Amino acid sequence: MWIIAGFILTWMSVEMSYAERGYMALGGEWLALPMVLMAVEVARDISELIRYLLDMEGDDV
Repeated sequence: MWIIAGFILTWMSVEMSYAERGYMALGGEWLALPMVLMAVEVARDISELIRYLLDMEGDDV
């Protein structure tokens, strides 16, 4: 699901940037897919960390 969302965002940003420039060039618009995938991975890691920390809260040290 996230890969499809990243492809759609990449496609939209590439079309918009080409229309703005008026010519084809490589730019940051091609980073939309990797950024989506990285954001998903970071969100998953943060949620795991929060669950781990909340689990530790009940432990007596």
